[in-house]
Amino acid sequence: MAELMVTPAEIAALNHCEDRWLVYRAAHPTEDAHPFVDLLDCNGLDDALWVLDRLPGPTALRLRLRFGAACAERALHLFETEYPGNPHRRREIAALRAYADAVGTAGEPAARDTAESAARAARAAAWDAWAASEAAAWAAAGAAGETGHAGYVGAVLASARAAGDAGDAAEREAQATLLRDLTALTEEATDE
Repeated sequence: MAELMVTPAEIAALNHCEDRWLVYRAAHPTEDAHPFVDLLDCNGLDDALWVLDRLPGPTALRLRLRFGAACAERALHLFETEYPGNPHRRREIAALRAYADAVGTAGEPAARDTAESAARAARAAAWDAWAASEAAAWAAAGAAGETGHAGYVGAVLASARAAGDAGDAAEREAQATLLRDLTALTEEATDE
């Protein structure tokens, strides 16, 4: 798997908010490609996720899917505590990971279909959960978001809600570390 690289020109093409990118441009004054993790380090989690959500290509898609699965897994205990025998969340996470592994291969369409089916089942379970527990439902409904290019956003939100207001800063730091770790795994895979 190739390392995810970004250039200032690619970010500019995404119609970003100019004020938010002055820090990145100051650190990267040339048009050379830089590792995606540099954006996370320069601008923080919000801007890194905003860019990741809009970047084309299989490497970005793999990272989005893996990050979504990892964030959903962080909130999984909320759902499983409330619904101990319900396998939908765990199946959706496994399907997201399988889809990420299949991106760019002949198996990608089938893996995408499986992930979408798992998401539909998970959404149905999430609506059932809503009536019983608002906290568990936020985790389930958020993690059951779109499985395609922006699927990880719901999972990120679910993971953030899991921490509550008091733990928001700690959860955001955990998510930034998770994204950094997943990016490093992507880079290691290129070395093999």
